[in-house]
Amino acid sequence: MLGLSMMRRLFTDIRLQAALILAVCALVYWPMLGRSGFSSTEGHRVIPGWEMLDRAGSSGRDGEIDRWLAPRMFGQVYLRKPPGMPWAVAASAAVLGESEWSARAVSALAATLGALVSFIFATRWFGAPFGLAAGMVYALTPWFWSSGRSAEIEALNNFAVHSAALLMLDLLLGPRARSAWGAGVRPALAAAAIVIAGLAKGPAGAPVLGAVILAALIVKRSWRPALNPALIAALLVSGAALAGLAMAISGAAARAGQSVVTQGVSDFLWEPSRILGVLTLPVAALAAGLPGSLGLLFAWSPAGRIALSTRQRAAEPVEDGPSFMARGLAWSCLLSLVILLIAGVSNPRYTMPAMGLPAVLTAHAASVAASGREAKGTRVWRLLTLSHPAIVPVILVIAAIVYIPVSEAQRERSSGRAAGHAIGGLLPDGATVWADHVVEARPEVLLYAQRRARELGRTVEVRWKPASPAAPNPLPPPGQFLLLRGDEASGEAARYAAAGIALRRVWTGRVHKFDCVLSQLSAE
Repeated sequence: MLGLSMMRRLFTDIRLQAALILAVCALVYWPMLGRSGFSSTEGHRVIPGWEMLDRAGSSGRDGEIDRWLAPRMFGQVYLRKPPGMPWAVAASAAVLGESEWSARAVSALAATLGALVSFIFATRWFGAPFGLAAGMVYALTPWFWSSGRSAEIEALNNFAVHSAALLMLDLLLGPRARSAWGAGVRPALAAAAIVIAGLAKGPAGAPVLGAVILAALIVKRSWRPALNPALIAALLVSGAALAGLAMAISGAAARAGQSVVTQGVSDFLWEPSRILGVLTLPVAALAAGLPGSLGLLFAWSPAGRIALSTRQRAAEPVEDGPSFMARGLAWSCLLSLVILLIAGVSNPRYTMPAMGLPAVLTAHAASVAASGREAKGTRVWRLLTLSHPAIVPVILVIAAIVYIPVSEAQRERSSGRAAGHAIGGLLPDGATVWADHVVEARPEVLLYAQRRARELGRTVEVRWKPASPAAPNPLPPPGQFLLLRGDEASGEAARYAAAGIALRRVWTGRVHKFDCVLSQLSAE
C-alpha cells in the first residue's frame, strides 16, 4: 500500500518528479568525478581556467581584466575556443578548490540542469506526469554520460543551446505570458542562454537555433513567427552582448604582445577524407541519441493535441491533429542535422545539442500513449518501454553504475598524470620546461609535473613555445629542459635531432598514443 501511495504521489507531485530526476543525475554524473587524472582535451579547458586564478594580475585595472579576457595556457594566449569553459572552471575552483572533481563538476552541473530544463518545459507543454519522461531520458541518454562527467566543453554547450532552443520554441509556439513580467523573462533567459552557448563553443550551436526558427515557420505555415518581437529582442540583445565580448577579448589578446593560438570554423567542415562521415551524420546522430531519438516516432501522432497541457492547448487553435509543439521539436532536431550535413560536419559530437530535443518529445510520446486515442501509438510505446515505463530507466541506471568505474579506469590509463608525476620528480628546483607538441596533445602532463614538483617543495615553470617558420626549434636557456614528442605522427624530436641541437635525454615515456621525451639543453 505504501508503494502504491508513493507511485500515486509521483504521478501528481511535480516536486517529487524533480527530486527523482535529481537523484538519477546524482547517480549518473556526480560519483567518482575526481578519481582519474585529466585526459583527452580536458587540460586545454582546465589549465587556462586555473591560470586565471593563479596568475597575479598586471598592474592597473586593464591588466587585471585582461587576465580573464585573454586565457593563457602555460603563458601562451590560448583562444582556440571562447573563454566560457575556462571561466566556469575558474569559478568552480574559486569555490571548491583546484581539483579534478571541481573542474568536472561544471559539466556534471550542466548535465543535471539540462535534465531539469527538459522536465520543466515538457511539463509546461505536455502536462504532468509526462514531463518526468523527458527529464529521465535526457539524464539517462548514454551518449551524454561521458561529456557530463568530463571537464570538456560539450555538456556546458549542450545545456546552453538546449535551453535557448526550448525558450525560443516557447516564444514562437508556446502559451502567451500571463503578465508583463512573464513576457520579459522568457526573452531575457533566451538571450542569456545564447550568450552562454556562444561563450562555450562559439557558433557551434547556431544550426540548432536557426533550425528552431525554420521549424516554427514550417509548423505555423507562415512567416509571422520570424517577426516575433520577443524573439527579435532576444537575438539582438544576445548578439550585441557577444559582439561586445568578442571585441573585448580581441583587444585583450592584442595587448598581450604575442601570437595568439586560434582555430577557424573551417577546420571542422568539408574535407575529402571525411565525406563518408558527413553523409552518414544524421544516421549516426539518431543512433547515438537513443533512446531519446525514438521520441521522433510520435511527433506527428494524430492524437497529439488531445494530450496537451491545458495552457498549451489554449496556444494551439487547431481542434484536432498533431501538436504544434511536438512538430516544432521534431522539425528543429531534423533540420539541425540537415544544416550540419550541408555545412560538411562529420563528427556526430557536434549534433549533441540537437539530440537533446527528442528527449523532450518523449513526454509527448508518453502522453499520446496514455490518452488511449491511438491504438498503434500505444502499442509502439509499450514495445519501446518493455511494457512498463520504469523498466528502461532502471536498466539504464544499472548500466550507468557499471559504466562509471569502467570509464574512470580507462580514463586513468590514458591520462598523463603518471607521466607528469615522473617528470616532476626529476626536475630540480627552479627548472623551466619548454614544450609545444606535448601541450597540443596532452597538456595535463606538464600540469601534473608542476604539481608534483610543488609537492616536493620545488618551483617549476612551464612555458608553451609554439614553433613557427621563423623559429622552428624554440630553445630554453642552457641547462633548462625541453619536453618533446617522439612519435612519428609529430616528428618534433626528430626535427630537433636533425638540427644538430645537443640535448641530454632525461626521461622517456608514453601517454596514450604519444611518445614523450624530456631532455636538458647542454649548459655549454
